[in-house]
Amino acid sequence: MSLAIDPATLADRLAITEQLYRYCRSVDRLDAALGHGCFHADSIADFPTYQGSGRGWIDHICVAHLAFLHHSHQVTNVIIEIDGDRAGSESYVTATLRQDVDGRIIQREFWARYVDTWS
Repeated sequence: MSLAIDPATLADRLAITEQLYRYCRSVDRLDAALGHGCFHADSIADFPTYQGSGRGWIDHICVAHLAFLHHSHQVTNVIIEIDGDRAGSESYVTATLRQDVDGRIIQREFWARYVDTWS
């Protein structure tokens, strides 16, 4: 395995990683405008609870997260494969969400994998 990476490929990988971080930040801060910037206008999002446009997903998840007091998403183990002007990535996400349910604080934790296509 060669460790040599040309500067353009490295820049692309950093840009993709930055978008993954911005996505998590947008969801945690309920910042739909920031989240919309992570998706092309014609993007597609395919989650177990939502299939539709990427920007529609951001709107959906920001509304759903209003039910929570706190939310924190972290993305790790980012692996990116570049192929010309397209790329694929796989990463892991952990999310911790706190919710008041009838005066009781409930903490929910989720573990998932993001599989994304980039252009």
